[in-house]
Amino acid sequence: MTHPYSKETYVGNPPPEFSWLTKPTRSEYNSFIHALDKMISENINRDFFKGKIDLNEETELRNGKVRIIDKGSLKLLDEYLKKYWRFPDSKPKNEMIKTFKTIRAMRQKPAHQIIDDYYDSGYYKRQRNLIYKAYEGIRTLRLILTNHPKAKSYVPPKLLQEGRIA
Repeated sequence: MTHPYSKETYVGNPPPEFSWLTKPTRSEYNSFIHALDKMISENINRDFFKGKIDLNEETELRNGKVRIIDKGSLKLLDEYLKKYWRFPDSKPKNEMIKTFKTIRAMRQKPAHQIIDDYYDSGYYKRQRNLIYKAYEGIRTLRLILTNHPKAKSYVPPKLLQEGRIA
């Protein structure tokens, strides 16, 4: 089942790399980060934003020409929330976007260059901390969306209300 704002729910079918590290190596940690980023920022459905906000932005080049580029999924999400929601306290929303951008940034370097692998038991703690932050970000997004006045009739599944995993 998909949602208008995401492509895949991953219920019962998470990527194999989205699991607790079996060995604390840079390579395994980076694989986990890659899967986490796919499940969050690459999973945002760009079509959801069509007609609501601009999907592209213009940048002026040094030669005076204008280049049109696609906005990233996290930028679209942030702009959408800023346009359609008024937050009494925007800190949770800002933390959510910051967490998602951090995960995206963590994925960039290993995705574009070869990095030596090494063992470091600290990866266990880093993964645990990151997964808690990612969970809080996803939970914040779900709360934002389910608390919208037009979603009053929507009853989220019990496991989401309780903050459990299936």
